Amino acid sequence: MAQRLGRKPVPPSAPTAGAARSPAAFLALALVAAGLVLAVVLTDNYYRHVLTGQASGCSISAYVDCDRVSASPYAALAGVPISALAIAVYGAQAVLLGLPLLRPMRRLTAVNLEVATVLAALTTAVALLLAALAALVIRALCLYCALLQVVSIALFVVLAWRRRQTRGARRSGRSARGLGP
Repeated sequence: MAQRLGRKPVPPSAPTAGAARSPAAFLALALVAAGLVLAVVLTDNYYRHVLTGQASGCSISAYVDCDRVSASPYAALAGVPISALAIAVYGAQAVLLGLPLLRPMRRLTAVNLEVATVLAALTTAVALLLAALAALVIRALCLYCALLQVVSIALFVVLAWRRRQTRGARRSGRSARGLGP
């Protein structure tokens, strides 16, 4: 029908193909990489301090004390550091956001973005909870943890914005094809 009206048909994958290589997509991947690096550093610090008693080098004052945070009961679940779980989440997000950069996988952009955004929302909720625990219960600040919390929040903001932009592009693509809003 679009061809009879003189309009050029829009391929169904057009909005998602560009979204896979947008600046926001690369910013999200950079934030995921930063989250992975910080989570690895935190996991290493946790095991060094808890298992061997080594100081992390991040214990600067009575309040800025990474060692006190990593020795708290809130630093691990069932003996597994929270940061090790963060490695798994950021690894999953790297796969979800990286796959659509490969040509055959571009059709996964929208679905992967949805899943990555949900993971980022959960990660942000956990980051805010851990920040509150550090400030109110442990009464100490870990600089690496704080940086990871900022990365988590920034990643959620970027992914939510990107998701909104992608949905808007898909809606306008459907309208251009005569499929309605």
